[in-house]
Amino acid sequence: MDLRCYTLAPPRPTNDTNYTCTFTNKAGQQKQTSIPVTVIEAGDKYCSINGSYGVTWNVSKAGVSATASCPPGRSGYLARDCSSDGVWLTVQDNCISQVLQVALSSVQAMEQGLGIPQVQVPQIIQYISSTNGTIISNAAEVSALVTILGAISQITATVNNTFNVNVVTSFLTVASNLTDPRYSSLWKSSNGPPASKVLQSVERFSQLLQVDNGTFEIDLQNIQLKGSAYERGSVGKNYQKTFDTQLGLSVSINQQTISSLLQENDVKIITVVFSSIGSLLTDRYSHESVCWLNPGTGAIYTFAIPAGFIIVFNFFTLLVVIAKLSRPSVSDASLPDDRDTAKSILKAIVVLTPVFGFTWAFGFALLTDLDNLTKQIFTYGFAGMNAFQGFFILLTCIMERKVREVLFNKPSSSPTSTTTSTSEAPGKTTSSIKKEK
Repeated sequence: MDLRCYTLAPPRPTNDTNYTCTFTNKAGQQKQTSIPVTVIEAGDKYCSINGSYGVTWNVSKAGVSATASCPPGRSGYLARDCSSDGVWLTVQDNCISQVLQVALSSVQAMEQGLGIPQVQVPQIIQYISSTNGTIISNAAEVSALVTILGAISQITATVNNTFNVNVVTSFLTVASNLTDPRYSSLWKSSNGPPASKVLQSVERFSQLLQVDNGTFEIDLQNIQLKGSAYERGSVGKNYQKTFDTQLGLSVSINQQTISSLLQENDVKIITVVFSSIGSLLTDRYSHESVCWLNPGTGAIYTFAIPAGFIIVFNFFTLLVVIAKLSRPSVSDASLPDDRDTAKSILKAIVVLTPVFGFTWAFGFALLTDLDNLTKQIFTYGFAGMNAFQGFFILLTCIMERKVREVLFNKPSSSPTSTTTSTSEAPGKTTSSIKKEK
């Protein structure tokens, strides 16, 4: 291998500049990297030389992120921001162990079509689990392991490989260690991966378990897998699985459903339970103290905006109703007085408020900054009004006279009048009687 050292000697820049170096080998393959150069002028704020994390951080311009190489035996980079005030911030450790780097490189080679997954996947999993690959020290190593497990499950599922219980157990052991609650702070960090990725990886790889007829079980510290396999045409049995009593979980599928599936195919049912996945979820969507969306990250608006649009639309509909009631039709025989009009409008408001969901306005008030007493008033008002919303709708129905008559089988009390009319024509006389209520 021909190793050479190249020196970049550009002209002196007058402002911040990125220099990109591109190397091309004899096969036409290229590799490039960028070198940022910042210019610090007189009067600019900057961070002075500082030693931290075993690295000497050189002078850096305020507002710029500096990078440095990882300590020996680790791959990646260290990053450190220089604040706008010229103060060094905390070092961001993006270095991973050599064990993870080797496994990551092997997985990336498989993604490019190099190697046989059926052979290499057990070797990679064994390499990680038998060395220090399961020892995690930062969010970068969490992300690396998630990437490795995700790529392994995706590649093997694509080519429809199957593995014995030992390989699947080793895979789940790595995932169980990865989802341990002691790493929750790394998962929840700004550069931590979403927990859904490891869920998908475990689900995909578990389906590749090669088993004969009967039941199977893999019980680990943070992951439990149970399942059953049935042959086509056999008489299926009830699928009943109970997990750790602390979780209080059980799964049941009746015999009829399983037997209907066995008429055409073999059936393998697998249930996977994570006992600690809740501690890995970030607070991007969930609230810290209550079972509700997090207003701090804007997740609450995925509910508030649609609900608010419906309430505003219903409010304008109520205004139209009030306008119609306050201006009776010209064809009305007698115009109601102001008192009757006010009673009609008040009745419409009382009837339509619960139907149109205006009680949700109490909830929108909670999205604003309120003092403790006001917040308590709106909180209990919101809970009370919406808890009895169905009851309020029932009351509005019972308020209608015709509804009460039907419910209590009361005859109509409206007066009945009889009108008799007679008309005469040459040679013919007709009479009609009309009853009105």
